[in-house]
Amino acid sequence: MYHMNRALTKGLFLVTLLVVGTFSLAVFPVVQAVEKPVTAKSIAYEGTTIIEYQNSQDSGIDMESIRMWLSKEVNFKSFKTEKGWVGKKSLTGVITFTATESVKPGESVKFGIKTDKTNPAINWNAFDGKGNQIAKAKTLVSTQESKPKDSTPGETTTKINGNSAIFDNSVFRLIPSEPKVGSSIRVLGENFGAAKDLEFYIGNKKIKSFTSNDDGSFTVTIKVPENQTTERTDFIVKDLLGNQRSMSLRIKESDSRILTPEVIRLTIHTYGDVFYRGQEVEISGTAAPLSTVTISITNPDGEQVSTIVVEPDIKGNFVTTHMVPLDAMFGKYESDVSDGKTSIKHRFSIETAQKIVFIPAKEFFKPGETVLFNGTAIPDEELEIVIEDPTGKEVISTIIDVRSSGKFDYEFLLDDAAIKGTWVLFAAQGGETEIFLIGVGQLPEPVLVITADKLNYKANENALLEISGPASTNLSLLVIDPSDKEKFSDSITLGPDGRFDYVLDLDGYESGVYTAVIAKGTSLADSQFSVGLQPGSGPIEMKTTKETFLPRDVILFIGNTSPDVIVTISMFDPDGNLIKKKDFFTDRNGVFSSSSFRVPSDAKEGLWKIEARSGPNHVTIDIRVVVGVEEGLVLRTDRTPPVYSKGDLLTINGFGAAPNRGIFIDILAPDGTEVESLSIFSTGRGAFTTVWIIPKDIDSGTYTIRANDADETAETTFTIQ
Repeated sequence: MYHMNRALTKGLFLVTLLVVGTFSLAVFPVVQAVEKPVTAKSIAYEGTTIIEYQNSQDSGIDMESIRMWLSKEVNFKSFKTEKGWVGKKSLTGVITFTATESVKPGESVKFGIKTDKTNPAINWNAFDGKGNQIAKAKTLVSTQESKPKDSTPGETTTKINGNSAIFDNSVFRLIPSEPKVGSSIRVLGENFGAAKDLEFYIGNKKIKSFTSNDDGSFTVTIKVPENQTTERTDFIVKDLLGNQRSMSLRIKESDSRILTPEVIRLTIHTYGDVFYRGQEVEISGTAAPLSTVTISITNPDGEQVSTIVVEPDIKGNFVTTHMVPLDAMFGKYESDVSDGKTSIKHRFSIETAQKIVFIPAKEFFKPGETVLFNGTAIPDEELEIVIEDPTGKEVISTIIDVRSSGKFDYEFLLDDAAIKGTWVLFAAQGGETEIFLIGVGQLPEPVLVITADKLNYKANENALLEISGPASTNLSLLVIDPSDKEKFSDSITLGPDGRFDYVLDLDGYESGVYTAVIAKGTSLADSQFSVGLQPGSGPIEMKTTKETFLPRDVILFIGNTSPDVIVTISMFDPDGNLIKKKDFFTDRNGVFSSSSFRVPSDAKEGLWKIEARSGPNHVTIDIRVVVGVEEGLVLRTDRTPPVYSKGDLLTINGFGAAPNRGIFIDILAPDGTEVESLSIFSTGRGAFTTVWIIPKDIDSGTYTIRANDADETAETTFTIQ
């Protein structure tokens, strides 16, 4: 159960993370395993890298998935897998291979990859069926002048000598699968030799010669001869050496010809060119009556991801509906539409309305593990992060910097006693806010969330309630008025993407604070909004929890004025520049509070002002921001003095590092031994931050933090009581 009624949740919506990402090896230190349960070797041949993973005979562990990524300067172009494996490329360029049957000790598996640069260094992790990492390494590629003896995905070695184009795993299929005399059919092939000459036969008669594509696939259209007999016949693909693949099918009688007054042209219409994940897309068009229309869809990487087959009716019209997959790659797509005689191309895009995206390194994390994320957001702007555990308790609140590329990395360490379940990560940047889910000890599960798009509405306005939860779930919606009575109720059904935007008519709503509640069984979520509130006229009191702050510190304040009024909070730097401004409403007792203000990471040292204003009344308090004057690499903790207790969160931040450089942070015990080693990236402005949970079993004393960006080293100390 989550009650999202604080200011940070305004405008948030739920995104269920199904995509698994990872990070560059340069970001995090390599774990040096004592044993090597999984080893890898690779060979480069004619632009393709073949990498083989061997599960040691003595490992005692079944291997079920492999995650593979390259250095920042190299990108994947395509990949192929052995049978029984599925590959998936993430937005960050990471390929995750998953097996339907595990690789047992003593067995091996091979993959083929193509990259935009030759002989890449391949970073990889291997995992068991429970998501536990069993190996991690970087494999360098060797070269070989001749074709490897072992078979490779999509290029199985032929058993005869020569320039063969057909291998053990070469396959083809027909569309439609039941050919008729005189009909046109499409032949789709995969895993043949690249750019090889091939021939297609029906029985003993050669029908067509053609050449395969650079990736060993092909799509050709052929016509079954009018004089073909209706009996079981072999359909054959041959190469020039006589190697072949064949299938035996019974050819049916031709349909009676349909006379039409005019030729019906092939067309396609998708009612828009931009689509979103989870959206239902209607595809319609025209073609020859009772023909077969094939729609082949290619993703932004040039890989064919879907084939849709539809049959026009007797008038030549067709219509079909398909949902955009929830894990579809963002970017420009192309569909090749063919009726066997004519083909047309149609281009469209899959986009996201999200400006903030978090991608976890794993589907879920175990207590005691480091939670790793990377993602994208608005470039060169600070990103605020708040994380709550399954009980709704806030466990982390911090700010990270987004690089000029729009990319960021973030990590935090889970306590060994971390509560298992779904943790919620709130991310805010400028006017953008998002919610992401983290699985601890289990896969994350969707939770109910409701937010209003504004804090305060006029009485004649409509309120937009953004609702999220499990896909296609039926929910009850209830609005509670300022006197805690039911004002309105309704039932809704979330869409296939787990979202619903509800427009609430506020006509007849009296001035005051309302609560919108959604419910499914015993699960509840709520959000507060106000109608018709105005600035007040009473005196204002306000105070902060402390007077001195460091860059990135949270500013907690609480105040009191007239009940049910709008209070505007503004923060000014020492030069009088407005840094942040936000409205709040007071409760029925006149109390207001917030933790949504922070000192910027590049804050100027001096006296800052926090102003609360409501109508003609206002109050201003001063806070002191302390910023280091050191030149070069500067390292700080989040407390002054830096005194912590066991189990506390220690935020480490700094600036003055080389831009976009790896920062290695070591935490040293009083005797100089290493307690923890962390690795992060600096931003384009040379700032960096990370969070460490102080172990509960650590000894008391004064500890040292040492940061190194390869050019400079900085140190600071802190005390554990």
